[in-house]
Amino acid sequence: MTIYKIDDLGVYFDSARGRYIGEAVQELAASHSWRYSAQFETVNADDDDDPEAYTWAWDEAEDFLNTLTDGTVYFGGNESGDWGLWLVEDDS
Repeated sequence: MTIYKIDDLGVYFDSARGRYIGEAVQELAASHSWRYSAQFETVNADDDDDPEAYTWAWDEAEDFLNTLTDGTVYFGGNESGDWGLWLVEDDS
């Protein structure tokens, strides 16, 4: 199983993708054997049948990817709208 660490930090999907970043996140998670619990395929941003399913799938994929980190880094979005692997900062 892949473990993401400090050497892997950076932007994986930039904000130019807009709302379609979630599709890329799901595809990255799927490349590590993740499958959305509610169905067996990636949920796309243009799914008008259940728009909330896209958000849930994106969140679930991101949570899964965070299980593949060493705890010093995390996957998520930043203030610029980019999505990637960031350093966990100590707030103390």
